[in-house]
Amino acid sequence: MQRADARFTGLTTVVAVLGSLLLLPPALNLIDREGVLAGLPVAMVLVFTAWLAIIVVVALLVRAYK
Repeated sequence: MQRADARFTGLTTVVAVLGSLLLLPPALNLIDREGVLAGLPVAMVLVFTAWLAIIVVVALLVRAYK
């Protein structure tokens, strides 16, 4: 069982690091676009979509290693 725990810890660490890098200002500057999507700025939609994706990936990991 320890092997699965170590793999779970490693995967959640990778998700946390990549998610943090994705939401840092240099990465956000790459997606800074003018325009509106569904009445919201495109950058805001992309940030919240990335945030939701991180939450979904962690939820799937928790369910898989439960």
